[in-house]
Amino acid sequence: MAGPYAEKETLVWLRQCRRNLGEAPRRFGLWERLTYLTLFPPSWVWSDPLLRLYTKQFRLLREGTLVWAHVVQANSLLFSPGPWDSPGEVIFCPNPGEGVTPEQLAPIAKRIYALKGTQPSDPRERHLADHLTNERTRRFGLRVPETLGATFPCYLSTLMFPRKHLPNRQLEHPFFPVLVLPEGEVLFLPARYWS
Repeated sequence: MAGPYAEKETLVWLRQCRRNLGEAPRRFGLWERLTYLTLFPPSWVWSDPLLRLYTKQFRLLREGTLVWAHVVQANSLLFSPGPWDSPGEVIFCPNPGEGVTPEQLAPIAKRIYALKGTQPSDPRERHLADHLTNERTRRFGLRVPETLGATFPCYLSTLMFPRKHLPNRQLEHPFFPVLVLPEGEVLFLPARYWS
């Protein structure tokens, strides 16, 4: 997608996802929670800060703000079919009133990823570079420095990509809708609620 028509389409598409999901606080039936929505952490997550995403998953579904996110980096296993859920890093603007589109997030995500393996002199950029290079640290709601081109509030968070909620059970696009909490936790919007 490119150009102003594509940007308009992405905003319309996100509004449709919001209608499908409903206004917060949202309610979900017991059967839907048990059979579709509940995510179970892989065994390695029990000793990982990512566990907080699983403990807050229903709060995210009930109260989370629905916005666009763009991948900064993700486990390469996610780009092809497979059984395992894996983590990744995304950026997003938590304020839906800003009307931020994937096209606005894309160049910032690219600049952030370019920091991986580098040692920038700016301490905020250095913090991002170290985090991306390590690949095992977790961040939730880390403010993206304006030096990377963000003209709106922009944050980076670690999230899990649950295969059962991904269209075709793999990561096919660099952007997608997510639910976010003020504390910075992010949940991939289950594909059932996409338009």
